[in-house]
Amino acid sequence: MKRPITIAGAGPSGLTAAINLALAGYSVEVYEVNRTAGERFNNCFQILENYTEKEELLTSLNRMNIKVNFFCQPANEINFYDSKLTRCSLKSRVEPYGYFIKRGSDNDTLDQGLVEQASDLGVKIIYTTKLNQEKADIDAEGARSIAGISKEIVFDTNINNTFRVILDNNITPGGFSYLFAINKKGTIGSAVLRKFSQINSFTAKAVDRFQEIEKFEMKSPKEFVSYIDFFISKSAKNNNRLITGEAAGFQDYLFGIGIRLSIQSGYLAAKSIIENIDYDNLWKSQFTEKMKMSIVNRFLYEIGGNIGYTRFNKSAQNSDFKEFGYKLYQPNLFKKFIFPFIKIIWKDYSKCTHGDNCLWCRRKLEK
Repeated sequence: MKRPITIAGAGPSGLTAAINLALAGYSVEVYEVNRTAGERFNNCFQILENYTEKEELLTSLNRMNIKVNFFCQPANEINFYDSKLTRCSLKSRVEPYGYFIKRGSDNDTLDQGLVEQASDLGVKIIYTTKLNQEKADIDAEGARSIAGISKEIVFDTNINNTFRVILDNNITPGGFSYLFAINKKGTIGSAVLRKFSQINSFTAKAVDRFQEIEKFEMKSPKEFVSYIDFFISKSAKNNNRLITGEAAGFQDYLFGIGIRLSIQSGYLAAKSIIENIDYDNLWKSQFTEKMKMSIVNRFLYEIGGNIGYTRFNKSAQNSDFKEFGYKLYQPNLFKKFIFPFIKIIWKDYSKCTHGDNCLWCRRKLEK
């Protein structure tokens, strides 16, 4: 008889693991500290990226036994702006560079879609309960420390099908701001990797800048803050506990778009249990090079500053945006050569909160 499995966290990685384990005949319990999965996101728009891998996202989800029973709109076009609000229109001509999804408690969100799939398979989800990590077979509880902050505002609006990103160190140092509006619902976000205490000011500046591009209404606004964590670990296991998602440091360090990595890590954790395969070997073969390249991308992104952002926009505009994104994450001789030097420049173990297991930590962060 197969042993029962307990999972801490009902995010994308935890629920993906639960779905695959239940399909294999395991009895699964998922413990979630909030009242429902995705509660804190207020039904905001986010992106499931489709550019870091050759395999198309929907094909990948199907292979991992995830049904698309949630809002999932192909993203083929987006406008990027630099510090002078010069626009570059970016397009993916063959396959979308990503898919817009919703996160939150509405029925059409990714979170509730995964809850429905898990529940239909007999997975028991226990809310408002924190599971002791030592008792979990899979730890999917999210970020342990703060490598970056993103503040989002969700609102009703009079604009539709609007997708804009601003790259400007004056309003989002080391990060970016974005406006997504679909079906008269909008999300504005500001993501930064430093000066966290000024996130409210940065978000207000981002709103003003988007209003400069085009005036729009922001009715019934709701605000929330998200944290991202990133590190490369020696192991994503603690004794017999498998660690997934951002709890294991799985994140894109360039733009912080890590939902696909979370889903993949949940699938690999389930595969490890079902097939008795070493989990570390599974995730390292899929994630390590991609995460290293995201460090190189982040380094090049930052040293270029606002001038570099303008060049980035123009280069992306002259390419198929999905193919442009894919190339960013492919290792080449130059990126392999400079990676060890970036580690030397940025690494500061004295500031690391991940312990001896960490193979990477960034320089001291500006709070």
